Amino acid sequence: MADRAEQAYPIDVFVQVLRTLDHILEVAEASSETGDAPDRLVRARLAPDMFDLTQHVVLTCRQALEAASQLTRQELAAFQLEAASLADLRRGVGQALETLQALRRGVILEAPMIVQAPTGQQFRMTGWTMINDWALPQLYFHMVTVYAILRAAGVQLGIRDYLGHMGKYIVPA
Repeated sequence: MADRAEQAYPIDVFVQVLRTLDHILEVAEASSETGDAPDRLVRARLAPDMFDLTQHVVLTCRQALEAASQLTRQELAAFQLEAASLADLRRGVGQALETLQALRRGVILEAPMIVQAPTGQQFRMTGWTMINDWALPQLYFHMVTVYAILRAAGVQLGIRDYLGHMGKYIVPA
């Protein structure tokens, strides 16, 4: 049986990642107020064959919500987001955060489950393997891609924006 910390672990990580995503979008929004057109940023992409910023934000939120839904065996409404601005994206992230924070924290870590990729391919995993081999890599890939798109568009972001949550662990000199 998983202990209390294990049962809260994945959901708490998803919440932390979405808070970081919101902060990164907040910095971009402030940057756009000084010149960058928000509609240009929401459609920005790293390469022509890659998803745009909006889709990566949606996929970050969706990955967190779908994994949380599977791990807690709680049905969640499908996450939809139409965004014409960075403010719209931030509202969507806020909605995803509210949903995650409202979930019961008891997760199923040992039981087998089927994970379905957007391509339709299915994987048989336990909760632990789903978290480590599927959910977290997907979550971080899409969030880092949001960061990279915004940096490439000239938004002044740094490691402190990405790892801002680590400030609470600093050991005073």
